[in-house]
Amino acid sequence: MTVNDDIATPSLRSKVAWQATGGQDYFVLVSGSSATTSGPFVLTVTSDSTPVNDLCSGAIDLTSAAMTPAGATAYGDTTGYASNLNPPIIATCTGAMTPGPDAIYRVDAAANGTLMFELTPTDWDGAVYVLDGCSGSANCLGGADMGGDGSIDSDMISVTPGTYYVVVDSQQPSRAGCLPGALIGILSMPLCQ
Repeated sequence: MTVNDDIATPSLRSKVAWQATGGQDYFVLVSGSSATTSGPFVLTVTSDSTPVNDLCSGAIDLTSAAMTPAGATAYGDTTGYASNLNPPIIATCTGAMTPGPDAIYRVDAAANGTLMFELTPTDWDGAVYVLDGCSGSANCLGGADMGGDGSIDSDMISVTPGTYYVVVDSQQPSRAGCLPGALIGILSMPLCQ
């Protein structure tokens, strides 16, 4: 399902998150980083409800706000989200695979126009991309991952009428964090055709 090694240095703690299915048994393997590494450990397991926009079916609709001159601004925190989307095409879209926790937003374009998106993470290395569908086989239409904690990731794509998914993600499974007023979707449509 997932794996992690050293989410927090120098304490060398690890953390994983995934979406569990009720009635399903899960096994957690704890091991050292090498064949000769061993010692005592504390394993803490918590169960949290799935954040609404952690799944495609719960993608937050930004369409109304995105159609305004100011655009849509979304706030959030990807901590505790699972990695649901990591289509192989992402590497050609952001420059790297993005197996980190992902938050999903939706924008419905009613006309031809431009979709501009910008992610400003606080103290983590985020990535942002746009898909033409919400599945592992979707096409990535544009994306950005500048690399480095707090780096601004932005891009702009042309759109035709349809539904687009803006995904906030990370290159690293262990990296998640706050979106303090991150402008992740401005849909700039022409008022007249």
